[in-house]
Amino acid sequence: MQLNMNNHIVICNWNERGKRVVTELHHPEGRPDVDIVIVDDATLDEKDIGRLPGSQKIHCIRRDPMQYGTMKMAKVSVADAVIVLADYQRPNPDAKSAMIILAVLGECKETRPHIITEVANSDNSQHLKDAGADETICTTDIGVGILAHCVVNRQLSIVYKDLLTYTFEGNEIYVVPEESYDGSFIGKTFTECAQILNANRNPTNPAILLGIRRHDQVLLNPRRKAWERAGDECRIEKGDALIVMAFFAPNLKSGFQTP
Repeated sequence: MQLNMNNHIVICNWNERGKRVVTELHHPEGRPDVDIVIVDDATLDEKDIGRLPGSQKIHCIRRDPMQYGTMKMAKVSVADAVIVLADYQRPNPDAKSAMIILAVLGECKETRPHIITEVANSDNSQHLKDAGADETICTTDIGVGILAHCVVNRQLSIVYKDLLTYTFEGNEIYVVPEESYDGSFIGKTFTECAQILNANRNPTNPAILLGIRRHDQVLLNPRRKAWERAGDECRIEKGDALIVMAFFAPNLKSGFQTP
């Protein structure tokens, strides 16, 4: 197969979770026009794939993702992202995922895609990051965490489901990098930035500031610690990304006036 594309998304290993991933990605509020390449050596049901949203944008490569040359066929060097799903048919799914990550990186000389890996055993998360994964997600741990929280906060699962599913009427969580928000935010406190967003509230797409991503650290609703001075409240620093909730990706680039 000869693919002629770039900025596409590659999904390695195929299963029922892959269908959910494709459905979310091709939702109108997601990335409906993105090309998706599925790489798997198992038999892919083309009729099943054809029923997925945006099936005309889905391309299949029937090869082992670990096999030499497969990642070149998938053009991972010019892909936007690679999603490695856990192959639970293997005795050690995370070992296969690590080999796939190495195969991806072996094909990328100058630029590389963002690599997101599903982890079967959360103890292996750091190993997969060491192999080259940018993000690791243990779906089992997330599910168990939600189960526990729902004991204390009844019906909380409905909130999580709404936030994790693209809908026209629901909100999603967005991480806005420094180059995508107004430069005047840098140096201001978290409270000041939250007030600015509230004062400049867009009636069709209101954005609420939830937190900050600083390097690999997430600061949700940061507070001043008891031992810190009053002036030590968390401030936005260069390189910080803003974590916001909105109906669709918000425009935080310009036009924000201090209240």
